[in-house]
Amino acid sequence: MPLRKLRVKHTRVSRMLTVFLVSIIFVSASLLSVIAVLHFHRNMVDRENQSLDINTGRIGSDLAGLLDQLRRDVRFLSQLPSVQAYIAASVNRTGSSEPEVQAEEASSGYLTSVLTQCSQLNPDFAQIRLIGTADHGREVIRINQTREAGVTVVLPADLQEKGTAAYFQEAIGLPVGDVYISPIELNREFAQISQPPEPVLIVASALQNPDGSPFGIMVINFSMSAMFSRYRNMMLPDQ
Repeated sequence: MPLRKLRVKHTRVSRMLTVFLVSIIFVSASLLSVIAVLHFHRNMVDRENQSLDINTGRIGSDLAGLLDQLRRDVRFLSQLPSVQAYIAASVNRTGSSEPEVQAEEASSGYLTSVLTQCSQLNPDFAQIRLIGTADHGREVIRINQTREAGVTVVLPADLQEKGTAAYFQEAIGLPVGDVYISPIELNREFAQISQPPEPVLIVASALQNPDGSPFGIMVINFSMSAMFSRYRNMMLPDQ
């Protein structure tokens, strides 16, 4: 074969080898880039899952602590001397004599002021209520609290009958000192979901007359709105 043709053939082979080697290098670099991206993504997912596990654990711990605190709170309210004084005044009122009426009104007024102060100290207490067994489970005292209006005492004409409510039926039969805690639910007024919707925990404890018969229940409606907002911020990925 002529020397010229051999040189041309050698040049072509060299070019083909060069192209082949460059292709291998390019493919290898591409694969390494893909592997690096996948590794980075996996690390990111692992970190987010770890963060999610940590946040979930914190939420569980927070909820357990909240439930323990609410049990203590409703027991504390149930055992207030002003609550027992009101129950005694109600039981002692056997008619409409002026001294009996005045004694009940005085004890009711004092208890209302005490519960109002308790509500002011706890901004997540959407309601504190004393509900009696009389008049189909009618509310006796009710303190409302909202972010907009603050703490307000509900007028007697606006008090509601709650005797058919699940929390009343459950709590009224409990031994003194035991506490009923509802599932998280939307607050209802006059059998309708209140607007704007507000998620609440209802915590209640039974109250007894001096002779041991049921008098009613003490109730706290705890607003979950602020806590849900904190949880939402915890669960969102970092921006």
